[in-house]
Amino acid sequence: MLYNSKTGGVPLVITTGQNDTRLLQYDPHLSGDILGIAKPHTKWSTELVHAADIPTVMQRAFKMALQPLWPVLVSILKMC
Repeated sequence: MLYNSKTGGVPLVITTGQNDTRLLQYDPHLSGDILGIAKPHTKWSTELVHAADIPTVMQRAFKMALQPLWPVLVSILKMC
């Protein structure tokens, strides 16, 4: 999806969820280097750690996705 969006010039903002930080040392299923995987196919990718940053990060993500048209990825890290 990222590759097709990039080559097609589709402005796409993708949000993904990352596992709870307490589980990351156990290498849980469905975890990994999300930002590293997305980097070649996105204009910008970041990981949200604090809930207070959501408005700023999402505003920047949509702005960046539209100039020029490339996908953007925002990974949301669950912290407990």
